Amino acid sequence: MKSISKILLPILFLFSLLNLSAQSVVATNSWTASFAQLAGAEDVLILAPSDMKHPPEYEISLKEMQMVAKADFLIFAGYEAMMGRIRESLGENSALQMVQIQTVNDQKTIRGSVMKIAAALGTQSKAEENLKEVDTFFELWKKDLTLHQNILETSIIHFHQQGLAVSLGFQPQMIFGPAPPTLGETREVLRIKPSLIIDNYHNPVADHFMEMDEKPALVNWINFPGTMGTVSLLDVLEYNKNQLSQVLK
Repeated sequence: MKSISKILLPILFLFSLLNLSAQSVVATNSWTASFAQLAGAEDVLILAPSDMKHPPEYEISLKEMQMVAKADFLIFAGYEAMMGRIRESLGENSALQMVQIQTVNDQKTIRGSVMKIAAALGTQSKAEENLKEVDTFFELWKKDLTLHQNILETSIIHFHQQGLAVSLGFQPQMIFGPAPPTLGETREVLRIKPSLIIDNYHNPVADHFMEMDEKPALVNWINFPGTMGTVSLLDVLEYNKNQLSQVLK
């Protein structure tokens, strides 16, 4: 009996590992998927195509709905048009675990959302390991920006990029968008005379401000992977950093 236990225990342990790795994770779009990947999820199925400019508008197909119903976890943010149909289709007896997160690219929100997913998946150790790399990236970027304090204090920022910008130390003179600027907002920008405008690649509206005689520097930041060769959240941050570095030279 003792010898049988010696054989069975390693096998049961191996099966327990296989069960963990077999967790199927579905994410509504590449942004929520990038948080899940940082949390330690593997082979995340992404519903909205990664090259969509406005993934929240994606309508889920019947085939994809069936895949969601069979998954263990669904990672979502709450703003997706598909969520109404998903909730309606699943019913009360669904075993799917739905994990709602915030998708803002500031350091605090990234950590909070990643660890929320990791707690559901049981991958906290892997998440902490990945977040160390994110923290190091942010600290180095913030250190670089201390050399450009005048830019940090004389910029205007798109509404959907303010989270990242403020977490880096920007003190924006104005937040604009996501709607096209009004005449009043345009007049205010003319008065401010910003040295830098950070617009949103997915919903750019800053062109109206570029008619000034003294044109400010303009960068377009992205929010989620899928464009400009980006496949992860760190890629997104790296791309945005490079865009900013080019105008700070």
